[in-house]
Amino acid sequence: MKNDQGQKDAADPIEQQSSRPDFQALIYPGTSALFSAEKGMPPLFIAAGYHDRQDISEGMATLYLKYKAAQVPAELHLYANAGHGFGYKPDAKPTAAAKWPQRLLEWLTDTGLLRDSLK
Repeated sequence: MKNDQGQKDAADPIEQQSSRPDFQALIYPGTSALFSAEKGMPPLFIAAGYHDRQDISEGMATLYLKYKAAQVPAELHLYANAGHGFGYKPDAKPTAAAKWPQRLLEWLTDTGLLRDSLK
């Protein structure tokens, strides 16, 4: 993940700020080949389906291990009865995969990334 630390002498106040995100959330992402893990990257939350394409379901497990090796905090959820695109459907039949937004909120809270005013 490339980002800018900000240019303190920039004329535009926005350009003075860092563009580094505080966290990453990969929710049934594309191919795992698109992602890398390097020390210093933002913490990572991953949610994917067991029945997704192999490069995604197995690739996300591999990516998690790469983050762990790089000492970047990461959390992985592979939902056993889900494929690609399980989405967020609050009125649908309750499944473990449908609760990924709650898991993300819990992770953000546990890691201290969620401010009290947003809980």
